[in-house]
Amino acid sequence: MAKVYGEASRCEVDVHGASLARESGALVPELVDVPNPRVAVWRWVPTDDTAPGPAALSRLGRDLARLASVPAQEAPVHWLDNLTLRAAALDRWPDDQDVRWLAAELRAVAVSDVAVAAPLAFQHGDLSMSNLVHDGRSLHLVDFETIRAAPREWDRACLRVASERYAALPSDALARVLDAAGAADLDVLGACVRAKSLMNASWLFLMRELDPALVTEARCRVRSLRDGVPHRWRDLGVLADQPAWRGDSTSLASTSVVENASSEV
Repeated sequence: MAKVYGEASRCEVDVHGASLARESGALVPELVDVPNPRVAVWRWVPTDDTAPGPAALSRLGRDLARLASVPAQEAPVHWLDNLTLRAAALDRWPDDQDVRWLAAELRAVAVSDVAVAAPLAFQHGDLSMSNLVHDGRSLHLVDFETIRAAPREWDRACLRVASERYAALPSDALARVLDAAGAADLDVLGACVRAKSLMNASWLFLMRELDPALVTEARCRVRSLRDGVPHRWRDLGVLADQPAWRGDSTSLASTSVVENASSEV
């Protein structure tokens, strides 16, 4: 299966991260070839639309532990730098109260004692059901373009956000994965969940110039985080299928940035 990247650097990071993950023993498709700097060919993994069973979920949890055994310095991005850079990007809209709140919250997490003191590990960075391939027996990790040095709780937090905000993973399935992944620092996990939620909400504001309709969902996400207003976060793949999002050269559906479920980093 050939994957074409918008930038050669993304291809390089993906190949590097996937190779390290395979070496750790995690289930990752085999790299077949890199015919040019923006194309990587991966061994095809057949997909199965059935829900992953207990064995597959437990194996995923153990694979998360395997990923965390890779030296953190192999990741090109530090998670706290990622948070502060996102906050700086949001400063483009100083008059937007919701955006200002997101930027302030991101910076608060980045300087918190819990986040600063957390030991670092190698992490996938954007773990969600859209970055897992189920072959009917096991779950294979794909798309390592966002690898980062972060607490070992980061990837678990990504799955928790996918479960709790998007309903992309049943709570009992999430519990099985987290149990198999091993012990976690609950304070650090909470900080990572907060950070990932803020990142996913703020991502939509950064994409507002592609389609202003994204701002409606973004503000709903802010209200759910800031004010506790119930809101099931919408899968952007579903949003992109709506008529208002199709057929326009500036619409989200016509770009390469459509992301599913929680893969908004």
